[in-house]
Amino acid sequence: MTPVPIYRMMRCPVTTKAEISIMFKSCIAWDTQSLYDEQFNSFFDFFKKAGQEGIPEFGWLPLLVSSPQDMKSHQKCLCCGHGIKKTSTSQFCHLCPCPFNQAASPNVNPCEFCLWFNSKEPCYHHSIGDEATISKFQAHVTELEEEYRYLDDEEFQRRSKISLSHDEVTSKDDPNSIDFDYSRSFVIREQFETLVDDELSLRSLWIRGRLTERIARLKGRLTVEAKLNYLKKAINVASERHGKGMIIVEQAVPCILHLENRVGETIFKNLLEKSYGKWRREVGGNPDGFMARVLDIVNNHVFGSPENPAQWRVRMEGHGNDAKIPEITLPNARAQKLINNFDVLVDMLLNDDATMEEWKSTIMKYHDLIISLCRRTNFSDDDVDSIQRDVDFFP
Repeated sequence: MTPVPIYRMMRCPVTTKAEISIMFKSCIAWDTQSLYDEQFNSFFDFFKKAGQEGIPEFGWLPLLVSSPQDMKSHQKCLCCGHGIKKTSTSQFCHLCPCPFNQAASPNVNPCEFCLWFNSKEPCYHHSIGDEATISKFQAHVTELEEEYRYLDDEEFQRRSKISLSHDEVTSKDDPNSIDFDYSRSFVIREQFETLVDDELSLRSLWIRGRLTERIARLKGRLTVEAKLNYLKKAINVASERHGKGMIIVEQAVPCILHLENRVGETIFKNLLEKSYGKWRREVGGNPDGFMARVLDIVNNHVFGSPENPAQWRVRMEGHGNDAKIPEITLPNARAQKLINNFDVLVDMLLNDDATMEEWKSTIMKYHDLIISLCRRTNFSDDDVDSIQRDVDFFP
């Protein structure tokens, strides 16, 4: 394959094919993991070697190789990064160790950036799994494992029941969550207090003091344990991706349309979870009634109109008290409509909620950011710096 027009080749016969050629490989097949492993593995390996060693036979030094492929191909190559569409074992992003079921939850331990700026906002940042980061993670894991050896004990793993979660919908109702609302009755308080004391004893922590003090003490230790688990997971994810025939992750260029689609789906699901939590507290009705209301709002005010309603359908996952918001799958055009009409959704789903204006202002800033990223003109250095600042300080 050559980028040079044929008429130029005819006018410049002294030009050799090697000087005007580009490596090109085409396959007509289903887009599957095996396709990349069997057909394109050697292709990626060649450029990986060229990036690390260069091409000595031509006297070339190591090359800077980029792969501006579609995000979906990155996900298939690395077997991860499918957003919120997979199981809890699937990775939300192909660049970091964030699992899909934690994508909407703030980190237990703020990242270095948030700590540096002393941010008071929840941290949703995740480190990209490059070699320098993973090496730093490994050193920290070794240090923490040495200090908290009990975590590898099978007896401890079997007996410990407490969990640390920032899920606004479920944490207050989960009796095994450190954030459980134990104030509903004296019996429930006693049961939770026993759980807290048992968990403190398992970790050889002091079990004296008021219950709120003991909870804070245990939560501090659970935070450290969560950090260790996160670091281990990041290292494991990086090792699983190693040798997949892909370029190094910091050179991966994601598709902005896939990004917009996945983020739009996730924002909408987050809003539904927030609204469903409010519904359960105030109405306590059946989950099907909540979803019927959602469908009415979306089909009559976002995707369609009262005169010409849309036919979008989705069902709650599970029944009764176990019901939860399902995975949301939308084409990008509909995800864009949701964001463009987000004020309407917030007004109807979070009516009189104290966080309504915060939701609106945050999504408006996200909308403006996506518009900037999706423009079809070249970015100047000032444009890049401005967008990067907007991303870094996104609320």
